[in-house]
Amino acid sequence: MSRKDLKTVLKEKLTSKINIFVAVLLIIQPLLNVISYWFGEWSMPSSITLLLRLLVLAVTVLYAFTIADNKLPYYIMAGVLALIYILHAVACFIEGYSDIVADISNYIRVIQTPVTVLCLISFLKKSKEKGFQGLQFGLTAALVIIYSVMIIASITGTDPHTYEDGKGMLGWFNNTNTQSSNLSVLLPLSMAWQLTWKNRKSLINRIFFWATVVTGSLAMYYFCTRLAYLGIIAATLGIAVVLLIVNRKEWLKSVILIAFSVLFIVLIPVSPMVDHQDNDSAWQSKVQGWGDGMVEDLENVENLKNDVKTNKNKKSKKELIEDLTPLYEWKVPDFVTIFGHEGAMEIFGYTTDINVFTDIRAKKIAFAETLMEDSKFTARMFGLEIARFSVVLEESDIIPETTTYIYDVENDFHGIYYLYGITGLIAYLSFILYFIYLVIWALVKNAKKYFTIEAGACGIALIMCLLHIYNTAGVLRRPDGSIFFCAILASIYYLVKIRDYEDEETEKKPEKSFFKFFKNKKGER
Repeated sequence: MSRKDLKTVLKEKLTSKINIFVAVLLIIQPLLNVISYWFGEWSMPSSITLLLRLLVLAVTVLYAFTIADNKLPYYIMAGVLALIYILHAVACFIEGYSDIVADISNYIRVIQTPVTVLCLISFLKKSKEKGFQGLQFGLTAALVIIYSVMIIASITGTDPHTYEDGKGMLGWFNNTNTQSSNLSVLLPLSMAWQLTWKNRKSLINRIFFWATVVTGSLAMYYFCTRLAYLGIIAATLGIAVVLLIVNRKEWLKSVILIAFSVLFIVLIPVSPMVDHQDNDSAWQSKVQGWGDGMVEDLENVENLKNDVKTNKNKKSKKELIEDLTPLYEWKVPDFVTIFGHEGAMEIFGYTTDINVFTDIRAKKIAFAETLMEDSKFTARMFGLEIARFSVVLEESDIIPETTTYIYDVENDFHGIYYLYGITGLIAYLSFILYFIYLVIWALVKNAKKYFTIEAGACGIALIMCLLHIYNTAGVLRRPDGSIFFCAILASIYYLVKIRDYEDEETEKKPEKSFFKFFKNKKGER
């Protein structure tokens, strides 16, 4: 057999197994998260799980590149990503590159999303509906694993909880924001897939569907974050509306889902989420009282702030700084040490509001913006080195012990901007906007054709994912969160650009049930 024939045979064999590979790729994600969590608990090196994730990424890229008929998109993406990093590296060298290895490692995490999306699209192009079923099965299986881990962690008393006050059911996962995103995204996608099964009305499939809805809703209810709670409403109410539009014969399911949504809206005042917020508010009020006690004359401080804003009296600024020094040295000693008393107070607008000091996301953005303003123009264009967002402060009168402060921003879009500049942010937004354009194009061209149950679920999941991306740093730079975002984008591409809606058999595509996914039909390889 010639070398060319061997390559052809290998390609055919790999193509025939795409659905299984895609399913496994998604299924192992929560398992890797669990391994990572326990490695941390047992003080084992995180480099092991990092290498595992890099290996998974490498295998995925190699697999997709091998089976792809058109390899030009891979070369183009590689060129664009390499160019962006080179420009970023030049900007870092101008400022002084301190840890190039850590910076490259962070860049790999950032580019995993576009790279994985391209790979998934290649898989779906080659395997069509079979591969899409593998993707949907993998998403549902991953959701089942997450539910199971959360339940086991809670039963065994090993749940780390979402918040430090003991509120929230997290499971053996490290990142709260990532898990919030995963739960919010996976539930509507799984529900939609189950609603397209041929024998969805069988007893076992009905039980599985409603078990998914109930378990998913309760998981997000007890998860305790606002975005997760919004995910309950988005999934139940969103899928109900989609179902009414696409298949009115299933109106009873829609009514029950709407009732679920109303139930959880009614439960908001007594939810763990509100309980945590009340605890947090009570603590903030207590701390505010302590802070006010550190300022001798609050009324005079307000007058001095007005004088400083209007430049009425130069002595007012000096007096204001003296009055606020105890408060700032207590609540933001790191900013005082790095920027000085006046610099720290300028950053926070001379506020005495404790809520401003305890808003970690706002503090990190304030640090990043100050760092960007103090850097050269190239930094604004191509970003800053990740190491510059970590500052080691030695023990001092206001720093109790030598501490490393991390200011890497907790918002994904902000993070892309500060790390890769305007260029990186525009490139990333352009990539995401392309898929939003596909959605709009499909609805404008033929809404009746393209607006399916799966499409509606992808829309719900995309909105929830984008909300997490904007408000947290739990998706784009975390492989365990970005993989499901990739699945959404690849699904959108498949539903708009690949699926053959003219083929009636294709339109009735789903496997018989979740439990028979790996059981091939007679005559199928």
